[in-house]
Amino acid sequence: MTINFARVQAYLNAIAGAANGDITFSPHKDFWNVDYATFQAGMVPHVTCPPGAGGQPIPNLAPGDRMQSAFNLILRTAAGFCTMPQMPAGGPFITDNGYSVNVNGVNVTGQQILDDLRDWLQKGAPEL
Repeated sequence: MTINFARVQAYLNAIAGAANGDITFSPHKDFWNVDYATFQAGMVPHVTCPPGAGGQPIPNLAPGDRMQSAFNLILRTAAGFCTMPQMPAGGPFITDNGYSVNVNGVNVTGQQILDDLRDWLQKGAPEL
């Protein structure tokens, strides 16, 4: 299966929907639910790295090395990103054993999501 931006959005929506917390209470809300051009060029809204970690705005997609994109690292690693912990806040995390979500009627494991995100980012995060 080719992973495109619409599939990434579906994954992120499913992860948010399965989270223990409510995304509407997060400062960034569902920032990925925008058109591709806006996502590609945009910053994670209302979130910056803490002052001790640079205090800079956080691009949706890291320029140069897409694998270093904040949303990828914060989903993928317990260390999170920029001193912010792994998301979604309160879990469950896609790295948890046995994690899976329903995406458009299909059960998808956390490992499959991780693999697909890596593939999408390594291919330059294409829209289609």
